[in-house]
Amino acid sequence: MKNNNWAYARQATWRKLHPKIQAENPVMLLVYIAAILATLIWLASLFGVREDRAAYILTVAVIL
Repeated sequence: MKNNNWAYARQATWRKLHPKIQAENPVMLLVYIAAILATLIWLASLFGVREDRAAYILTVAVIL
């Protein structure tokens, strides 16, 4: 029974991350988009494309 609850929780988590569901709440949609952009900027700074501090950007992405 316990494994069944974990499986349901994992499925519900992935469903809630779908952009269509996120669009129903504008604040969560903006946080979702900002987290994706922060992650992309972190990757760019990590590989030297941008001259920003990678550790700081990663911290912001994790918080979002």
